[in-house]
Amino acid sequence: MKDIISESKAVFSSLEKWTALYEINQQVPAIIHRWFTDGVEALRKDFEANPSQEWKCSEWGSKQDLRWYLADLGWHSVGFGFGWPEFEFHLHVELGGSCDWQKAISVLRKPEFEPLLTIFDAHYSNTPHRGKEGSLCSDGHFNPFSDTQDAKLRQHIIAWHAIHDQANFVEKMSAKVRQITDNPSMTGLIRKLNLQSRRETAS
Repeated sequence: MKDIISESKAVFSSLEKWTALYEINQQVPAIIHRWFTDGVEALRKDFEANPSQEWKCSEWGSKQDLRWYLADLGWHSVGFGFGWPEFEFHLHVELGGSCDWQKAISVLRKPEFEPLLTIFDAHYSNTPHRGKEGSLCSDGHFNPFSDTQDAKLRQHIIAWHAIHDQANFVEKMSAKVRQITDNPSMTGLIRKLNLQSRRETAS
């Protein structure tokens, strides 16, 4: 890798180049959001063109986020998707929906759900990351384009592929999703998780 600091004087040889870097840097979050939005839209269209039986996908609060759920159980059931600023892969329950988050966490401790957990988090914790947003477990390192462990760099790399390498982005992200949606066993586990974590209705 080039020594950027040593070469910075030559790279930014004019004040215009140096100030351009500053101006672009201020817009990086907006650029990343736009690139993710375009990539996710392509991913959604690909899934709708080649749907998996039983599953639907929808925008998830933001145009850069996408969530999958069992069509007959509805949006508020346990589902999964790519979401939130870091573009992590979450197994997720809509808080206040048909399922209870705490029940779902308890159900996931049963050995039969281990194959599902390994898709999201090989080091599953009883206190999942972003539990307050309804996450049951998550893969915050998933990146088929790089093995970097830097969270911000990971986000930048995936966003670049989402806009500049879109066909490959769709293929790689779709492959992750279809580990669940095209697998009757995994689909069955999410259905069972939904049924076993339902809220008790008042009598």
